[in-house]
Amino acid sequence: MCLTGVVLALALAARLVWLDTLPGVNGDEAWYGLWIETALRDRVWGGATPTGNLPNPFFLVPLGIVQALAPPAPWVLRAPAVLAGLGFVAVGYACLRAHVGRSPAAIFVLLAATAPTAIAYARFGWDASETPLAAVILLWCCLSGKQLWAAVALVAAFVVHPANVFLAPIFAAFLSEDMKPWVEKYAGGAVTRHLLGILVAGGAMVALALALRLGSIGPSEMASAAYWLRIAGLFSDLFSGVTVFSYIVGPPDGIILHRVIASLVLVVSLGVLLIGARSVRDSRATALLAGLALSVVAFAVFVGPSGLSPHRERYALFFVAPVLLLVSMALGRAFGEHSAGGVWFAATLGCLALVSMWVNYFEPLRLTGGRSHETFRTAAIEPKLQTANWIEASARRCGSIVAWAESWWLAEPLHYFLFYRSDIAVRQFDEGSLPNAGVCDDLIVTFADSPSDESVAGRGVTRLTTIPAASGEALIQIYGVEAKDSQLAPAGSFR
Repeated sequence: MCLTGVVLALALAARLVWLDTLPGVNGDEAWYGLWIETALRDRVWGGATPTGNLPNPFFLVPLGIVQALAPPAPWVLRAPAVLAGLGFVAVGYACLRAHVGRSPAAIFVLLAATAPTAIAYARFGWDASETPLAAVILLWCCLSGKQLWAAVALVAAFVVHPANVFLAPIFAAFLSEDMKPWVEKYAGGAVTRHLLGILVAGGAMVALALALRLGSIGPSEMASAAYWLRIAGLFSDLFSGVTVFSYIVGPPDGIILHRVIASLVLVVSLGVLLIGARSVRDSRATALLAGLALSVVAFAVFVGPSGLSPHRERYALFFVAPVLLLVSMALGRAFGEHSAGGVWFAATLGCLALVSMWVNYFEPLRLTGGRSHETFRTAAIEPKLQTANWIEASARRCGSIVAWAESWWLAEPLHYFLFYRSDIAVRQFDEGSLPNAGVCDDLIVTFADSPSDESVAGRGVTRLTTIPAASGEALIQIYGVEAKDSQLAPAGSFR
C-alpha cells in the first residue's frame, strides 16, 4: 500500500538523516570507538565498559569493520546501532510471518520501524542499542519451539547487555509450555499433577520471597497500588517516546496526548489478548504474555521505577520486542487476519509516532541543539568535532599540545577524534583538580557555565574561542595562556 511504503521510507530516513550530528556524541559512544582504534593500531584488547560490563562483541565486530574502512566520525560510531535497528524490524517481521501470519507481521514492521524509542536508540553507538534485536531473535527461537537455540540466544542477549537477564522469564514460560506434552506422557496421573502443581506453587513463593529480600523495593511499597500505577505510567512513556525525548532533548510537548495514545493501545491490546485467550487457543501468545508479565514483575522488584526513567531506560529496552510482538498479534486478531484494517491502524499510529519524532526530537536538536544533558547538545557540525578541529589547527601552529578536557563527556570524544594525532594529547581533569595551564602546549576545554568553567575562568587564563550550540548559545569553551595566544588558531575559526 502507498501509505505503508511512505511510512516505512520516512522511518528509514529517521534512522539515517543527520546521523553525524543529532544528537551530540557522548563519552560512552567514543569509548567504543577508542576500544576499536586501540585494538586496530596497538593490538591491545580488553577493558570493561564505563559501567563495568564486559564489552559487547556483537557491537564491537561490526564497529571494527566500519572503523577499519573509515576515519573517526560520529556516523562511524553509530553504524552498528543503525544496522541493529534495521535488523530488529526485519527479524520481527520474519518471525511473525512464519508463526502468526502476514497481517500481524506487517503491523509489527510499521510499529517497530516508527517506535520513537527504537529510532532514538538506532542512532546511538551503545551496546544497549542492540537489545531489541537480541530480544526478537530469542523470541523467534521460542516461538519456533527450538528451546536449545533459545537458550543460546538468551546467553547472547545477556552478553549484549546484562539487563537482558529479565528476558529469562519469557524463555521459562515457553520452556514450560513445551514441557507439557512430556509431563502428560510421563507424569499423567492426577496425584502427580497435583504434586507438580504444589512444587510449582512452592517454587513461585520461594522465588517471590527471595525477590522481596534481594530486590531494591520494599514489601510495603510493592503492595501499594500507587507504586504499580507509577510503573504502568513509566511503561507507557517508554513506548510513547516521552522517556527518550526527555533524556536526549528535554521534556516533549503534548506529554498528556503521548501518554493517552500509548496507554490506550497497550491496554486495548492486553484486553484483546486476554479475551481472545478464551476463544482462540494460541499457546504461543499466552506463553509470551505470561512470560512478559513475569518479566515486568521481576523488573519492578529488582530495579524499580528508576529503570524506566529517563537516563536509565536503556535497562528496559528488552521490553520493546515482546510488547510490540504482542501488540501486533492483538491488532491482527482484533481486525482479522485477512483484513487490511490492522495494517491501516498501525500505519496511522506510525504516522503519529513520526510526527512526534520530528516535533520532539529532530526539530529541537536541529534548531536549538537540545535542552538536556550537555553531552547531547549539538549544532550543524558536531560541537566536540568542531573542538577537535580547532585543536588540530592550533597544533599545526604550535607543535605539540596537551588538551585538558572537563569530564568524561568531553575527554573521550576529543580523544577519539584526535586519536591518530601523535602531537596532541587529550587528558581528563575533574573539577576538584584543575590543571595548571601551560604556555603554548596546554589548553583547557570546558562546557560553558559549568562549575569547572567558572573555576577555570578565574585562574588567570584567557578564553581563546567558544563553540556554540545550534541556538547560538555558548556550549564549549577553550582556554589558554594569554602570552602565547597569537600562536593558536584564531578565535571563532570553527564556529
